[in-house]
Amino acid sequence: MAIRYKSFPGGYAFKRFAGRPEDTLLEAPLPAKVRLPLRGPDGADLPALVKSGEQVKAGQALARGPSGAVLATLSGRIEELKPAAWLGGKTKVATIAGDGSADWTALPGRPGDWRAAGPEALLELARASGAAALPAQAAHLVVQAAEDEPHNPNPEVLLEAWGLEALLEGLAILKKALPGAHLHLALHRRRQALAARIEEAAGRQGLSLELYGLAGKYPAAHRAILVPALLGRAVPQTAVLDLQALLHLRDAVVLGKPMLERVVALAGTGFTRRPHLRARIGTPLGELVQPYARSGQESRLVLGSLIAGAAAAAEAPLPAQASVLIAVAENKEGGFLSFAIPGLASDSRSLTFAAGLLPLQKKPDTNLHGEHRACISCGFCEDVCPVRILPNLLHRYVQKNVIDETLVRFQIFRCIDCNLCSYVCTSKIPLARLMREGKEKLAREGLAPREVGA
Repeated sequence: MAIRYKSFPGGYAFKRFAGRPEDTLLEAPLPAKVRLPLRGPDGADLPALVKSGEQVKAGQALARGPSGAVLATLSGRIEELKPAAWLGGKTKVATIAGDGSADWTALPGRPGDWRAAGPEALLELARASGAAALPAQAAHLVVQAAEDEPHNPNPEVLLEAWGLEALLEGLAILKKALPGAHLHLALHRRRQALAARIEEAAGRQGLSLELYGLAGKYPAAHRAILVPALLGRAVPQTAVLDLQALLHLRDAVVLGKPMLERVVALAGTGFTRRPHLRARIGTPLGELVQPYARSGQESRLVLGSLIAGAAAAAEAPLPAQASVLIAVAENKEGGFLSFAIPGLASDSRSLTFAAGLLPLQKKPDTNLHGEHRACISCGFCEDVCPVRILPNLLHRYVQKNVIDETLVRFQIFRCIDCNLCSYVCTSKIPLARLMREGKEKLAREGLAPREVGA
């Protein structure tokens, strides 16, 4: 087994950003309440199995559907069960007031020895646990810890908490559940020592595994980029899950433990400390980060991705797929000649700011650090686009409301909404938003393709 080094066209490498997560793991205290949307892994609303006022145990199913189940992550009483405005007013959310107990109910159907269990039983257990919604069959299984953004959780912190043997056991379970699939594990190429340890351990156990060292460019973790980069082409029958999901899957099968918690890394200069926190899913974000918030600084919470993530309210719950929570400093300054500010802590594709030329730590905030101008056809958006389309051309058609086959011909539907084009634009044009608007208008006119290639 040899480690293969892979890259992809375009993309952007973020360097020297302040506020990276610390290499520590702490246990967050049990929350007083959790809020759990009754929505499956596929985004579909699920019918409730419980009622308001009912007592529930952590690990008990609150809702269930074909794609999986929503489990109680806290033992206590269902205080509310009603649609939430922050989810569009349709999806029901169960609010559980905890009883102070940290106990959980084991998953039913766990085999005494998973090695003797059939693939169907393992797939069902994975779905029931909330850890992973695996397909019934797959040609390839990709586990990824790509580290492609300025602030990523450290996979070595996860493996220190679970242990290397748990990773290998999880991979073996995947192979048992989907025996016809090829196993792939993708790490950042700087994790060579970790990859070597995994390679040696997998070899000792006779586990067939392809190991990859990925280029540290965004958006390497995006499925549409990751799969072709590793396999040389887009393969429809490929299941992708992150490293933490694999470890939770292992716990479900080996220990019967439902996925009640998630390790989320705190990042950004809005925190005084930035540990990895093991917290119950559904914990209000404000409660989770309050002990680490920097006093006197107004910050915006962003879930998941500094580049493509969404701002999150303090009352919003910790999602089951969360991996990083970033506190971005609010900065409303700007105005006339704001482009003349030297930018001692600002990132720039064009090396416009001093931090791009000097070895200074970059500190992202909510300011554009420039002014809206007309497109100068610099080509930066085309250079970084990982799917090789032309945002500088496509956005002009959308701005002029030319919504027809021209956009389809220039492959607007290949756009994966990574937001890199907007990030590098020297004229501060909201290219990504305009591309999304173009796709939405085409879809309303019936011009969207049935399947979009990676």
